[in-house]
Amino acid sequence: MHLQLVVFFVVVFSQSSCFLQQLSAILSETPFTTLWANIAKSLENSRCFWYECCLETHVKFNITGLEKSLNQRLYGQHLVSRTVLPALKAHFSSTTSKALSIYKYGMKSTFVHYFIGGYHFPDRKLVDVYKQQLREWIKGNVSTCQYSLFIFDEVDRMPPGVLDAIKPFLEYTQMVDGVDFTKSIFIFLSNVGGSDIAKYVYDVWKQGLPRESVTLQDLESIMYPVIFNENSGFQFSELISNHLIDHFVPFLPLERVHVKSCVYDQLKRRSVQLDATTIDEILKTITYFPNEAQIFSSSGCKRIAQKVELFIVDVLGNDEL
Repeated sequence: MHLQLVVFFVVVFSQSSCFLQQLSAILSETPFTTLWANIAKSLENSRCFWYECCLETHVKFNITGLEKSLNQRLYGQHLVSRTVLPALKAHFSSTTSKALSIYKYGMKSTFVHYFIGGYHFPDRKLVDVYKQQLREWIKGNVSTCQYSLFIFDEVDRMPPGVLDAIKPFLEYTQMVDGVDFTKSIFIFLSNVGGSDIAKYVYDVWKQGLPRESVTLQDLESIMYPVIFNENSGFQFSELISNHLIDHFVPFLPLERVHVKSCVYDQLKRRSVQLDATTIDEILKTITYFPNEAQIFSSSGCKRIAQKVELFIVDVLGNDEL
């Protein structure tokens, strides 16, 4: 009896942290309930000291930290702050009183799953294969940790139909095949509708109104038809037609003043100071649109770090870096 139990510990302990929770339930039927439960808990804590586990110490929710990060590092995106923070508060309010932060290991967490549309789903002929693989991947990982995060980037480059594979996981509030998906988060990133959003914000600018006057309701009426009908991952998607996406969060095109803030951020990270003239020279290397007004950065704050580095080397020289 004891030998079999030890062998079972060695084999399963190295594969799944869930085993110890199951073991506690099994051992609760023995006369030594408290002893066995304490042993199981002690072993679980020992493992989780070295490895990431789906525990409160590793998946800690701290909304204050997230709010601070958005306020300090996200420029010109009032709709993001107004939508994301309340959405996350609502999502976790029924499951924990803790505040939302990031996973202990951030994007390197084993509970964060990142997909790139054009890389992971390149062949339009393999939609059915992708759907099956995606269903199995999501179900398997949520079985391991119900607080899993799934990020789908470049949805506009995904074959239409692939994302319909996750419809059952979003549609039902009850368990699916014994797995609870209600605590997981799904994020979709796409450029679809970006030009339409930029045009709307430009019209607002021409009227002399502040960009903060743009509301989510203003843009949703623009985004929905484009997202649903454009030839991309969401084309004719049941996630859209069945209203399974809780929140659409549009990112507005960045103006010169926002890009300037990104430049200052990069200089701060490098502990370097440049004069105002040099910073203006950096901003001149950015391409702006539309042609008649040159208001918005065509690349946002992308490649700002590389551009700043070039000017640092040019102004200060390699010897002073």
